[in-house]
Amino acid sequence: MDIKQFQVLQNAVQWAVDEDRRDSFDPPGLPITHDQTHWAWGLMDKSKIREIEYAHTRGFKFPYVAICPTAGCLAGNMALIAGDEFVVPYFSSMWQRDLPIMAEQCWNPERGLMGIRDRGIELAGLSEPEADRLFDGQIGVDDIVEIATEIAADHGYTLEIM
Repeated sequence: MDIKQFQVLQNAVQWAVDEDRRDSFDPPGLPITHDQTHWAWGLMDKSKIREIEYAHTRGFKFPYVAICPTAGCLAGNMALIAGDEFVVPYFSSMWQRDLPIMAEQCWNPERGLMGIRDRGIELAGLSEPEADRLFDGQIGVDDIVEIATEIAADHGYTLEIM
């Protein structure tokens, strides 16, 4: 984990804490609200249909549609802040036209298609075991802070939450 990756971790954890502190009558946080149980959640944006080449199909592209995110987990927030779009295969989402849908993948033009979990690992410089602990969908914000503090310390950094 380098300093830039630590800052990604620091910012994502601070966002989760801020979301947890937010009163239910306050406007939603930006860019999305925290929901550790889902990678990303939102409505399809039919104006953003992308032809994306999947790594295993060399030369064959599949239609994906971006979703306008409303909620996501720590890894989802990291990907969104990095400029990625959350995407779902267009053929699997057509029947859910106006209903919220969960995305497990993100995309950007430079890097291509990637799982949200893998993108979070890359952005924060986490090992697989660190990601398993930090991205667990069953943990709360206090657990996220505790785990992230330990991970940061293991890499020589001090996580500071305001």
